[in-house]
Amino acid sequence: VSSTGVVLAAAASPQSIALACTLAARKHWPLLLVTATGIPAATRADLVARKATAAYLVATPGEVPASVVTALKAVVRTVIRPAGTTRSEMSVAVARLVAPAAGAAPMVANEDDIVSVTLAAATAASSGRVLLLEPTGSDAPAVTADGLRHRTSHLEDEAVAVLDAPTIGISALVGDRVQELL
Repeated sequence: VSSTGVVLAAAASPQSIALACTLAARKHWPLLLVTATGIPAATRADLVARKATAAYLVATPGEVPASVVTALKAVVRTVIRPAGTTRSEMSVAVARLVAPAAGAAPMVANEDDIVSVTLAAATAASSGRVLLLEPTGSDAPAVTADGLRHRTSHLEDEAVAVLDAPTIGISALVGDRVQELL
């Protein structure tokens, strides 16, 4: 128990966990889970044991409400919640925190395809890339498009990694507008 910093994610949200995984890997901090109703006993015990002083909470307000944030602040001095009311907004906020190495292409996955999100998160976390989530049926919401432009502005001919049909055999995971941006 060496790190006093932790990354927290919503236990009921695989997408939240996937995004938090990339941040935890980058910071070399443990990833712990909270629920919409509170702090599980195991999480609380870990926070106390490590004397946690800082926590990033990667979850939308709908996944983890303000009451849980208040409870966390009683255990951890500083709780930072990346801005975002949707999963795609949250993915851009977390991507900015991850700050990938120059030339590391972002991973993009459809937020409703848990297999794609999981595979993209594992790849992103192990390779220092960021993970951006796109809502189903979207043509790149402005926040994801801005995130893609921000994260790919340093790339020249290098492609942004998109988890889509050729990669795992599932078609139409990423909208046409996102592919155009890539």
